[in-house]
Amino acid sequence: MLSVVSVVASLIIANIGLASPAGAAPTCNPTFVPGVGISIANAGLELGYTNPVTPGAPVISQALTASSPEFIPETPTTFTGGTLLKVANNPDPALDLYATWTGETSQISVLPLITVPDDPVQGWGFACSTCNDPTAVGAGGLLASGCHITAFNGQCVQIGSAAGDIATPGDCTDLSVFDVYV
Repeated sequence: MLSVVSVVASLIIANIGLASPAGAAPTCNPTFVPGVGISIANAGLELGYTNPVTPGAPVISQALTASSPEFIPETPTTFTGGTLLKVANNPDPALDLYATWTGETSQISVLPLITVPDDPVQGWGFACSTCNDPTAVGAGGLLASGCHITAFNGQCVQIGSAAGDIATPGDCTDLSVFDVYV
């Protein structure tokens, strides 16, 4: 006869198994090379933005172009934790544009900032199942795979299933597993 404790433990383990995304559990954090751009892809699409990018425009899913990076990861200088994602093809050199979660609209937006950001809501955490040495990965090569990208509140970035869909923060499900290319 099963005890109440073993039944509850079994239910907890089953729920954890259901909540885990497909693929291996995250075991590493990719190392980003300063100034080297990245593409963040899922199922033939990548995170990107409209071109030309405009301040406040949402981050969207678009056709994968791993050889043309969309973002430049930066380490924040005024807070610890996470990575800043700067727009790679910024049309206005006087304005730095970073991906951030607006919160109010539950979408990931590209916002204007003139100085280095100091707000933790702009920091994204990368936890991946495999990470490669960035010095051994050439342009268009795979830097990391099976990655969850988390926002400051623990939610994961979700990409739409069609080009032009707006990226949103949400529960960490199968849709939140990305590959990162340099």
